[in-house]
Amino acid sequence: MPMSETPTEHTILVVDDEPRILSGLGRQLRGRFHVMTAESGPTALELLASDPHIAVLVSDMRMPGMDGATLCSLARARYPDVVRIILSGQSDFQASLKAVNEGQIFRFLTKPVTRDQLIEVLSEAILIRSRRVEEKRILEETLHGAVEALGDALALGNPEVFGRATRLRQLVRDFSVHCGVRDWWEIEVAALFSQIGWVTVPPDVIVKFDRGEVLTSTEREMVDRLLAVPDRILAHIPRMDTVREIIRYSRKHFDGEGEPRGPGGEHIPWGARVIFILCELEQLESRGRSIDHAIQILSQREGRYDPTLLEKLAHYFGALSDEEIHREVTLHEVRTGHRFVEPVQAKNGMLLVARGQTATIELIARLENFSRGVGVREPLTVAIPIHDRRRGDKDSEDMESPEDTEGTGHGAKGTEPPDSRARATGTEG
Repeated sequence: MPMSETPTEHTILVVDDEPRILSGLGRQLRGRFHVMTAESGPTALELLASDPHIAVLVSDMRMPGMDGATLCSLARARYPDVVRIILSGQSDFQASLKAVNEGQIFRFLTKPVTRDQLIEVLSEAILIRSRRVEEKRILEETLHGAVEALGDALALGNPEVFGRATRLRQLVRDFSVHCGVRDWWEIEVAALFSQIGWVTVPPDVIVKFDRGEVLTSTEREMVDRLLAVPDRILAHIPRMDTVREIIRYSRKHFDGEGEPRGPGGEHIPWGARVIFILCELEQLESRGRSIDHAIQILSQREGRYDPTLLEKLAHYFGALSDEEIHREVTLHEVRTGHRFVEPVQAKNGMLLVARGQTATIELIARLENFSRGVGVREPLTVAIPIHDRRRGDKDSEDMESPEDTEGTGHGAKGTEPPDSRARATGTEG
């Protein structure tokens, strides 16, 4: 429950199983911080999940069910930006050691504590949180921009391999947002780099793998070594430990089978579980399975995936069908943000864009350059996000008008059958 009306960026979450203590702390901090309270660890975790403005967690040590050290440990794993403080009536050394080692707490305070002392510690904790968030923001923006540019450049050079990577990256990002994950950038980077190893595999082996054909022992070894490539690359980049861990676990089964050795379940990073299930979903889809059929196949592989993720995946794609429409368009009608539902080939058969890639300015320029030379096979099948649907419909109407279609270029009148310019192939009939 909230206790004051000060700015939410200074939100303090106080946890204690004694309501009297919570009330007293609320009175001490009222006017200086926005205070929220919880009488148990599980309730505190629910509040942390629902409110991203919580900057500091102050927890009692000895509580029934979940003690303060365990709460801080879980908070650290799920919400690392939240600064953690233990406020305990016990000065037990072992309890202090557990809190420091497992929860990596900022301070261990013993009751009673003066108002001035508590405010001083909380003010310092908020300052640390602010610096941590700002540093993370700068890192994320810099790294995200670099990864974006890298992915786009590599996709132009090797559409097959990096089309796979950018497709997986986009799917992981959208699904993570759908699941309510705040810090999804590390998962997105892991998804992109997890596919880099495919550049070491001969094209014919990639084709066999994508088709589900039996690989020789030598070919299987190539595939098994794929995750070692991004691990070596990322080892030279600072602060990539979390990304590397996600990639290392991105083939491990939920029941504990597979590498690296050790327990499965919740011990597997959430991002790794997502990448694993989406990789295998994408493989089934590339072999001609519909999304519904592919998810049905995944659900029959007992113990392989996180069952909660499987359920969320089915809901996600059910909702996605209402969020985009598929259209057959000419190259002239492609816009940035459109996703290619089918591969795009030059007229000589060369692959230009892999299925699932999103149109960027550079990618459209590449297609236009090829169209002036060997030519591009049209029409192209693209998925248009629902928020662009109105604009897409307007674009189609504009391009079909006599004033706009007469003349030269890809939109010239008579270059294709009239009913194929903007024929809906998805949710719009």
